[in-house]
Amino acid sequence: MHSPAVVNSSELKQPAIESSHQPVVKGLFDTIKLWFARAQQRRQLAQLSDQLLKDIGLERTAALKESRKWFWQA
Repeated sequence: MHSPAVVNSSELKQPAIESSHQPVVKGLFDTIKLWFARAQQRRQLAQLSDQLLKDIGLERTAALKESRKWFWQA
């Protein structure tokens, strides 16, 4: 009978993302961060007072139109 093979843990390789996939993963991560930031900014824009909107040169209708866009829409 054969005994089970013993493997030294230093011989095991950790699975890694292939270097060709790293730009794709980074791009996906960056896109998700952008979407979260965009959604947060639009929520904040919708909550601004009329006076603050006037100070930045926006009318309420324009602010509401922007704030109602989906997070993926530029």
